[in-house]
Amino acid sequence: MSPSKKNDDLRARAGAMTSRTPRQSAPAAESGGAAAAPRAKEVRLTTTVQPQLYRALTAYCAETADAIGAARVPHAVVVRALIARLETDPDLRATITDDVATELDNR
Repeated sequence: MSPSKKNDDLRARAGAMTSRTPRQSAPAAESGGAAAAPRAKEVRLTTTVQPQLYRALTAYCAETADAIGAARVPHAVVVRALIARLETDPDLRATITDDVATELDNR
């Protein structure tokens, strides 16, 4: 397949994916069976951050590694801890909600 045809094919598939509506599970009574099992497979997240935010995250990971006596602290561990804390800390959740609203307003 030529590079041009391959790119056209990829664009077509990407366009089809963005036009899909999300699946919604029907209640067990309507579907005639048991409720669908919750997702068990891990989900990969990817994001792009500004260089200064990346430096801050890297510095935090290095400081935390020193504080807990670890060789290193992976960025993903910090992000997972933050996401988990959002579920249990209402003050942090409110602060992050305000930060998100401010960032979206500034776009």
